[in-house]
Amino acid sequence: MRVLFVQAIWVWVAFFVLAVLNGLLRDSLYVPELGNMAGRILGTLIQVGAMAVVMWLFLRRNRERLTRLRTIELGLLWLSLSLFFEFAVSHWVMEESWEPIRAHYNFLEGRFHVLVRLMELAGPILLGGRMLPGAAEAAAEPPVPAPPAEAAAAPPAGTGGER
Repeated sequence: MRVLFVQAIWVWVAFFVLAVLNGLLRDSLYVPELGNMAGRILGTLIQVGAMAVVMWLFLRRNRERLTRLRTIELGLLWLSLSLFFEFAVSHWVMEESWEPIRAHYNFLEGRFHVLVRLMELAGPILLGGRMLPGAAEAAAEPPVPAPPAEAAAAPPAGTGGER
């Protein structure tokens, strides 16, 4: 399990590199060509899509180690690392004030950063859930039929329902 989480930290580093590269493209290409709002939306969608591909490859490579709990733990790990980096490092190391840091989450200003954070948290659960042992068999099982209406309405024998 430890190996999985060490590898997951390296995946988060890849997310960080992708975010920096995407941010450069967003500011130099998407926003000038499409405008602020559309450029930021496109940048966010590209970031979420790139993260989904990296996440899927990582989860697929490690599918034999996955459990539902581990997918939740991976999402919490990636979200925690990002929030720590974004808030703590940006504020105390880079000496950025809290206002610009919080502004990344202002939808009214075209900042859809929260979608990236949701992908970090929910992505392993959503993408990894289909890779869990037994997931394919559970999806292939037919639904259990409902009991007939008469049987459901009649009280069980010996419960005081008959006279």
